[in-house]
Amino acid sequence: MISTEGPLKVTIDSYDIDDNIVHYSVTVSTTGNTKSWTVLKRFSNFDELHCHLSKSFSAIPPRPKKTLFKMKSPKDIEKRRKDLEEYSNKLLANKELFNNSLVKSFFGIESHASEFTANQAISESLISKRILANPVSKLLFNSKTNMIITVEKLVSKDKTKNVNLLKSFKFKSSPALKEDAPDESMWDFQLNAKITCIAQYVANNTLAFGADSGLVYIQPLLKSGELEASKDPIPAHTGAVTGICFEENEVYVISVGADKRVVGITLDGKLLYSSKIGEHVLTSVNSDGKNGRIAITNSNGELFICDIKTLKIVVLQSFKLTYEISILSSRLSCSRNIIVCLLPGEIRWYEYGEQKKELGNWKVVDKITCWELYENKNFLVVGNKKGNLIFLNLATGIIKYELQTHTDSIKSLFIDQSSGTIITSSKELPLCAKLGLL
Repeated sequence: MISTEGPLKVTIDSYDIDDNIVHYSVTVSTTGNTKSWTVLKRFSNFDELHCHLSKSFSAIPPRPKKTLFKMKSPKDIEKRRKDLEEYSNKLLANKELFNNSLVKSFFGIESHASEFTANQAISESLISKRILANPVSKLLFNSKTNMIITVEKLVSKDKTKNVNLLKSFKFKSSPALKEDAPDESMWDFQLNAKITCIAQYVANNTLAFGADSGLVYIQPLLKSGELEASKDPIPAHTGAVTGICFEENEVYVISVGADKRVVGITLDGKLLYSSKIGEHVLTSVNSDGKNGRIAITNSNGELFICDIKTLKIVVLQSFKLTYEISILSSRLSCSRNIIVCLLPGEIRWYEYGEQKKELGNWKVVDKITCWELYENKNFLVVGNKKGNLIFLNLATGIIKYELQTHTDSIKSLFIDQSSGTIITSSKELPLCAKLGLL
């Protein structure tokens, strides 16, 4: 029999219902209630944790029963609340489960208990590294083909031209590679231009990237991850391409540029639309998955939420977030009506709907060099010039922890949304993969 008494106690006293989704307030407290904290969890979060634990442990408490339909009855929700509270206490009462990194992360233990340091988590989660010949400026991870794709900067013979090299490596979940490991790639693709942005559509193995010349490249991959025959680039913009993403319903590429235009392009290179948005340089474009919306930002602090379901741009809302300050880039949440904006020296996040509502802001101490939104946990992961990864909880506005993963500035990072794998790069350590931090 599994005990329900442990060093930490869980109480779930309340819950909130937002858009028919129940969020439980899970309060974790130490013995004697000398310290406590609260995390918000859905039943699906508990279910995901249980599935992961059941693969590694046999003696785990039974999870509260699933239902075919979403719970709406207060009586049923109340019963599930009690069941989840009992389940949580049984998990933490088991010493082996208590010390598991997934459990500690789930209940926020590592960021509140001094005996569990974030540095231990990072050292245990390093699963692969590579020393490459050239600096990496951008990264992607294709979970379908298990490939890491890098954009590397080369130096031209006359040292005046931009030359970029796309490379693809098989992801190896194995002990860290030695520094003298060979720089072997499955394929490479050289461009006599600077790649300014890159995106992928994993479902059909397609890459899209933009260049400072205004050209957009759409490149399909084979099922094996190998590169198909290269296609001619599309002259989409008269200035540099500043952002690129995929529309996932009709499946086409959307790019924005310094020419203030947003352009839609089919996968076979046909132009769907080219529309001017605002009077200032567009700085980023971000899709919310299959909901048919994109967010566009510009150099004058303006944000545009657009509908693209009709294969044309329809501006639904426009916001002036700052005055005379460029929005460097943005991230649009696929599962929540949240837009996160990177400004010089600050990150702000908003809920958008009929009216814009600021949810939080974070003043940046050290220069941000790269950042990504991790949808599953509602976290923002930020890399800075000091080589630190910062994990910001957007629900609370609190930094979960800050880890030094590199000895120099982190140049790029990518998060695989399905596994939580984080891939980072810097000049000293061009390719570094970590698992389980989120």
